[in-house]
Amino acid sequence: GKYGMIVRETSLEDMPVDGQMSPCPLPRNSTDDFEAEDAAVEETEGFTWRAAVRYSILFVGVALLVIFWNVSLQGNSGAGTMLGVVFCMGLYWISEVVPIAVTALIPLAVYPFLGILGADETIKAYFSDTIVLFYAT
Repeated sequence: GKYGMIVRETSLEDMPVDGQMSPCPLPRNSTDDFEAEDAAVEETEGFTWRAAVRYSILFVGVALLVIFWNVSLQGNSGAGTMLGVVFCMGLYWISEVVPIAVTALIPLAVYPFLGILGADETIKAYFSDTIVLFYAT
Protein backbone atom coordinates (compact mmCIF):
# COMPACT_ATOMS: atom_id res chain seq x y z
CA GLY A 1 0.00 0.00 0.00
CA LYS A 2 0.96 3.55 -0.61
CA TYR A 3 0.25 5.18 2.74
CA GLY A 4 1.57 2.53 5.10
CA MET A 5 -1.50 0.36 4.71
CA ILE A 6 -0.97 -3.19 3.55
CA VAL A 7 -3.68 -4.27 1.16
CA ARG A 8 -3.60 -7.88 0.08
CA GLU A 9 -5.57 -9.08 -2.88
CA THR A 10 -7.07 -12.52 -3.07
CA SER A 11 -8.53 -14.27 -6.06
CA LEU A 12 -10.63 -17.31 -6.80
CA GLU A 13 -7.42 -19.27 -7.23
CA ASP A 14 -6.79 -18.88 -3.49
CA MET A 15 -10.10 -20.50 -2.53
CA PRO A 16 -10.24 -24.21 -1.64
CA VAL A 17 -11.42 -26.59 -4.36
CA ASP A 18 -13.95 -28.45 -2.19
CA GLY A 19 -16.13 -25.35 -1.89
CA GLN A 20 -15.56 -24.66 1.80
CA MET A 21 -14.43 -21.20 2.66
CA SER A 22 -11.23 -20.85 4.58
CA PRO A 23 -11.44 -18.36 7.47
CA CYS A 24 -8.29 -16.65 6.24
CA PRO A 25 -7.43 -17.10 2.57
CA LEU A 26 -3.76 -16.97 1.73
CA PRO A 27 -2.59 -13.72 0.17
CA ARG A 28 -1.83 -13.79 -3.49
CA ASN A 29 1.27 -11.59 -3.24
CA SER A 30 4.10 -12.02 -0.79
CA THR A 31 5.40 -9.17 1.36
CA ASP A 32 8.41 -8.89 -0.95
CA ASP A 33 6.03 -7.91 -3.74
CA PHE A 34 4.52 -5.20 -1.52
CA GLU A 35 7.96 -3.86 -0.58
CA ALA A 36 8.91 -3.77 -4.25
CA GLU A 37 5.68 -1.90 -5.05
CA ASP A 38 6.35 0.60 -2.23
CA ALA A 39 9.91 1.14 -3.49
CA ALA A 40 8.59 1.71 -7.01
CA VAL A 41 6.03 4.21 -5.71
CA GLU A 42 8.70 6.06 -3.73
CA GLU A 43 11.01 6.25 -6.74
CA THR A 44 8.33 7.70 -8.98
CA GLU A 45 6.96 10.27 -6.55
CA GLY A 46 8.62 13.64 -6.33
CA PHE A 47 7.84 14.15 -2.64
CA THR A 48 7.82 11.54 0.10
CA TRP A 49 7.13 12.06 3.77
CA ARG A 50 10.02 9.80 4.66
CA ALA A 51 12.46 12.08 2.86
CA ALA A 52 10.87 15.19 4.38
CA VAL A 53 11.24 13.80 7.91
CA ARG A 54 14.82 12.73 7.19
CA TYR A 55 15.82 16.20 5.98
CA SER A 56 13.98 17.82 8.89
CA ILE A 57 15.92 15.72 11.40
CA LEU A 58 19.19 16.59 9.65
CA PHE A 59 18.28 20.28 9.88
CA VAL A 60 17.27 20.05 13.56
CA GLY A 61 20.60 18.38 14.41
CA VAL A 62 22.59 21.14 12.75
CA ALA A 63 20.32 23.76 14.35
CA LEU A 64 21.03 22.30 17.80
CA LEU A 65 24.74 22.51 17.10
CA VAL A 66 24.46 26.15 16.01
CA ILE A 67 22.22 27.08 18.97
CA PHE A 68 24.67 25.67 21.52
CA TRP A 69 27.75 26.96 19.66
CA ASN A 70 28.03 30.17 21.69
CA VAL A 71 26.40 28.98 24.91
CA SER A 72 28.69 29.41 27.88
CA LEU A 73 28.27 26.83 30.65
CA GLN A 74 29.88 27.93 33.93
CA GLY A 75 32.22 30.25 32.06
CA ASN A 76 33.43 27.59 29.62
CA SER A 77 32.31 28.32 26.06
CA GLY A 78 33.66 24.99 24.79
CA ALA A 79 31.27 23.08 27.06
CA GLY A 80 28.20 24.57 25.36
CA THR A 81 29.59 23.71 21.94
CA MET A 82 30.35 20.20 23.14
CA LEU A 83 26.77 19.88 24.41
CA GLY A 84 25.51 20.91 20.95
CA VAL A 85 27.62 18.20 19.33
CA VAL A 86 26.34 15.63 21.83
CA PHE A 87 22.70 16.58 21.15
CA CYS A 88 23.25 16.55 17.38
CA MET A 89 24.95 13.14 17.52
CA GLY A 90 22.30 11.78 19.87
CA LEU A 91 19.53 12.85 17.52
CA TYR A 92 21.29 11.33 14.52
CA TRP A 93 22.11 8.14 16.43
CA ILE A 94 18.55 7.57 17.67
CA SER A 95 16.84 8.43 14.40
CA GLU A 96 19.52 6.78 12.22
CA VAL A 97 19.06 9.57 9.70
CA VAL A 98 22.67 8.93 8.70
CA PRO A 99 24.46 5.62 9.20
CA ILE A 100 25.68 5.08 12.76
CA ALA A 101 29.28 4.80 11.56
CA VAL A 102 29.03 8.28 10.03
CA THR A 103 27.48 9.61 13.24
CA ALA A 104 30.35 8.14 15.25
CA LEU A 105 32.87 9.99 13.07
CA ILE A 106 31.23 13.41 13.49
CA PRO A 107 33.55 14.44 16.38
CA LEU A 108 36.59 13.60 14.27
CA ALA A 109 35.62 16.33 11.83
CA VAL A 110 33.72 18.74 14.08
CA TYR A 111 35.87 18.99 17.23
CA PRO A 112 38.90 20.60 15.54
CA PHE A 113 36.66 22.82 13.41
CA LEU A 114 34.75 24.19 16.40
CA GLY A 115 37.82 24.41 18.63
CA ILE A 116 36.62 21.87 21.19
CA LEU A 117 39.76 19.74 20.84
CA GLY A 118 42.78 20.03 18.65
CA ALA A 119 43.14 17.74 15.65
CA ASP A 120 46.04 15.85 17.29
CA GLU A 121 44.10 15.15 20.50
CA THR A 122 40.98 14.10 18.60
CA ILE A 123 42.89 11.71 16.35
CA LYS A 124 44.70 10.23 19.36
CA ALA A 125 41.33 9.50 20.98
CA TYR A 126 40.07 7.75 17.85
CA PHE A 127 43.25 5.89 16.99
CA SER A 128 44.75 4.83 20.30
CA ASP A 129 46.67 1.54 20.38
CA THR A 130 43.72 -0.31 21.89
CA ILE A 131 41.25 0.94 19.30
CA VAL A 132 43.57 0.07 16.41
CA LEU A 133 43.89 -3.43 17.92
CA PHE A 134 40.08 -3.79 17.67
CA TYR A 135 40.13 -2.48 14.08
CA ALA A 136 42.67 -5.17 13.17
CA THR A 137 40.53 -8.05 14.48
